[in-house]
Amino acid sequence: MGRETVSKRGVSTTSIADTLAFPFRSDHATNRLLAGVGLLFLSIVIPVLPALVVYGYLIQIMRQVIDGQPARLPEWKDWGALFVDGLKAVLVGLVYLLPGMLAFMIGLGAYCGSSLLLFGLSENTSATSGADGVFAALLVVSMVALFLSFSIGAILSLLGALPIPAAEARLSESKSFGSAFALGRLYAVIKANPGGYIVAWLLLAGMWAFMYWGLMVAYYTLVLACLMPLLILPVSFYSLLVAAALFGEAYRDGAANLSGTKGG
Repeated sequence: MGRETVSKRGVSTTSIADTLAFPFRSDHATNRLLAGVGLLFLSIVIPVLPALVVYGYLIQIMRQVIDGQPARLPEWKDWGALFVDGLKAVLVGLVYLLPGMLAFMIGLGAYCGSSLLLFGLSENTSATSGADGVFAALLVVSMVALFLSFSIGAILSLLGALPIPAAEARLSESKSFGSAFALGRLYAVIKANPGGYIVAWLLLAGMWAFMYWGLMVAYYTLVLACLMPLLILPVSFYSLLVAAALFGEAYRDGAANLSGTKGG
């Protein structure tokens, strides 16, 4: 009966409002928010390492939501575990985005190679019969290759990005790196709660759009433009916290719905 009750949970205005507000309602919210923003500032000076700890913190929030606890800001402790969780999460994302990145790199490599050939031809145009035709053909081929590879790369990147939140939620649940690539399980959980994932993505896209609009306004305002780094990182950290909770809830409800369907 308990599973059946959970499986009927869905997206509601109240749950969305609670999730959007949870970073400010947590115990010691101010100190814990400042710690996260401080780590993001530190990552500007010390690349990668502080950001990995922040990603580990997000995985911890996902884990507590999936375990059925209300979203809250946990203590900043056990830094080694946070670093390991963050490293795993980043590697999961890179693996899913790898096909798109490879397509971009192949297209860029082909374009650079063609450019070198074009440069060589341009220096020997007078000495080579029909060089103008070869030059034009190479120019067209290089541009077409660049366009196709970037188009394919963009599609593959989008397709790779969509399952990343579910994969990282699975990682936070099982603590196993390999479980993040159990595509059958991930597809089944997403299919069991598509509305939750759609709402999470829409809210995240809305926050990013709002942040982009705010940055554009700040860019044209001299004082705010100078303060832009101070504005970007707190908003970015807040959006990451909310995203972790939203996708954690979507995964939890999807897994519950899937268990309820199997049980039924």
